[in-house]
Amino acid sequence: MKKSLKIILAIVLVVVVIMGVMLLVVLPATLNNAAKQQTYDFGENDKIPTLNATVGERKVTGVSTSANVGGAQQKSYTYETQTLGDDLDAYVDALRASGILVLKALDGNKLKGSMQLGVTSADEGKIILIDLAWDNTKVTVQLTKGDGTSTPN
Repeated sequence: MKKSLKIILAIVLVVVVIMGVMLLVVLPATLNNAAKQQTYDFGENDKIPTLNATVGERKVTGVSTSANVGGAQQKSYTYETQTLGDDLDAYVDALRASGILVLKALDGNKLKGSMQLGVTSADEGKIILIDLAWDNTKVTVQLTKGDGTSTPN
């Protein structure tokens, strides 16, 4: 019994070490690729400019994607910034200039807050929502493509 327990623990330890090493290799590459990305893509015809494409390269500290959350696709990117107010103004202005509508106006202030923008998808009956949230020196851009239409607030 002791021998089989030791074998199981050894296998678990090896798996944990391998997964840890993979995380240390894959995560930096993912963040580096996200920092250079020019658009958030939901297929060939649905492209939203990235924060970095608009304001210049900012450090990406978080990336997540969900292939299907309740029938919707989600992507989330978190950026560090030392010029929060300027970056937000420039990014929202660029999104609006490209035809993206403000759906929920600013909730909060320049140091901490959120807002939601949206644009009709190239896919009929679909919308892309862009939720911006910020807190002091970071901005999170969460995009969701799902069923719906856009109506400005």
